Amino acid sequence: MEEKEKNAIFDITKNKLFFGNIDKLHDWNESKISQAKIIEKVKMTLKNYMELDNVSFLFGSGTSIHLGAVSIRNFPIEVEKYILGRER
Repeated sequence: MEEKEKNAIFDITKNKLFFGNIDKLHDWNESKISQAKIIEKVKMTLKNYMELDNVSFLFGSGTSIHLGAVSIRNFPIEVEKYILGRER
């Protein structure tokens, strides 16, 4: 994939990558690193964290509830009944 195509897919200004309270994506972009290099840094950083045994990740709408996202922690009763019915 060419640099221009990657730029269209991954807009650094519309994304964030937080480690603690620091937006590393913003920091890397400010340091004038090429977008291809930033994408590689993101991939390597996530890969390294995913390989750790004692790290937990929280993905999905639960991380955005404070922003007004819909919670999925309560399933509709129909879904719950369907799941319970399949276990028998």
